[in-house]
Amino acid sequence: MATRRKGTKGHGGRCGTAKEFQRARALACFVAGKNVEETAKEIGVARSTLSVWKTEPEFTAQLKTARGLIISAATKSVAEEIAEGAAAAPRVLIEIMNDLEQPAATRVLAAKDLLDRGGYKPPDKLELRKQFDGMSPDEVVAIATQRLLKGR
Repeated sequence: MATRRKGTKGHGGRCGTAKEFQRARALACFVAGKNVEETAKEIGVARSTLSVWKTEPEFTAQLKTARGLIISAATKSVAEEIAEGAAAAPRVLIEIMNDLEQPAATRVLAAKDLLDRGGYKPPDKLELRKQFDGMSPDEVVAIATQRLLKGR
């Protein structure tokens, strides 16, 4: 039969001393948003004890770490949800763009948003001017027509 360490008060040594157990419960209460009075009542210690603990560097560091872990888990969860939604977003835009019952303006906006989000950037006017500089309007029309016909 294993002997119990002094001060474990029935926790079988798994949680350390009774004070460590109470401190862990206090951390959980504070992380859950409870105030000193609520925490003291729940774990059975005096408010002054909690006030002392909250001034101890080790306790405040543990509280900060615990809160950080909660925030990190929540942030990760939100980020995962956004990533899942982001994967579906292009399909939704394509559905809107192809839905002939949608107003034309809505379909155009969906197409534009899909191209923007896909990284497509049409050549700007300055690039086109450089490309066609010195050509007659008929030459520009002929090149544009050839390019359109190749795209079919």
